[in-house]
Amino acid sequence: MKGDAIVKQVSSKNTKDAKISMLEVAGVFVAIGSKPNSNQWQELLSLDEGSYIITNEVMETKIPRIFAAGDVHHNSTRQAITAAGSGATAVISAERFLSF
Repeated sequence: MKGDAIVKQVSSKNTKDAKISMLEVAGVFVAIGSKPNSNQWQELLSLDEGSYIITNEVMETKIPRIFAAGDVHHNSTRQAITAAGSGATAVISAERFLSF
């Protein structure tokens, strides 16, 4: 990444021919991966084909009192802001569950 106070260019290296390319950019989103860490739950919870935990719209799994949120649930957009939002939804759902 290149730029003074903000990123203006990104360089990349082709792994086949080692050629370096420069791309002019206005911003960068950093992603650290997209595979959920959910294998330990595969015997207990329903997972989709990508190993994401299946939930309903309030983050409940198929088992009462177990909620899943963030990048591990199946409808996640894999963005920090939506992960935080689904986490808040799960907390509210759990709180409602405990209140009854």
